[in-house]
Amino acid sequence: MIDRLRGRLVSKSGSSILLETGPFVLDILVPLSTSESLAAEGSEVRLFTHLQWREEGPQLFGFASTEERQFFRLLLQVQGVGPRIALAILAHLPPAELVARLKERSEAAFTTVPGVGKKTAGRILVELGPVADRMDLALRADARPSGRPRLDEDALQALTALGYSARDAQKALEDVLASGKSLKLEEQVRLALGRLTRRTAQPQA
Repeated sequence: MIDRLRGRLVSKSGSSILLETGPFVLDILVPLSTSESLAAEGSEVRLFTHLQWREEGPQLFGFASTEERQFFRLLLQVQGVGPRIALAILAHLPPAELVARLKERSEAAFTTVPGVGKKTAGRILVELGPVADRMDLALRADARPSGRPRLDEDALQALTALGYSARDAQKALEDVLASGKSLKLEEQVRLALGRLTRRTAQPQA
């Protein structure tokens, strides 16, 4: 199983990108939101992936976050929802908003997506509504308002693995990235740890 890929972005066109990794150039399908979030062609990018086997051969899908991939896989379990529709839904509804609309049981939020009729929207709400009720993506990196710095998922996971809450880890990383400087993963974690350590050492009022 291919969990994630890192490589040079050769080109992107709508929901399809070409990624050069090692000696291979891979054709990967992505949500439009992921495609738009990627850096300029020629830059190094990382994608979380899902590999699906079809009669005509394997098809690889890529996502900017593990949450996007998680919901892509959940959507595929709903009768009548194939990969193309799942990608279209994610292009219209980022994970945090998707959870909110599922919790509201908002049929209209799904019928506005091309290819999704009332019957399919109803199945999505029935099957995934209860799943969304148990979720809270408000603290995840991709739930940030647009314009705030994009967090590195690996950096966030590294900090939470050290025992810090997702809320504190996200806040520390956002503070570190607020300057707009391009920082490597190790630098993000080191600087965020410094902020978290100082914050923990401060006496409580």
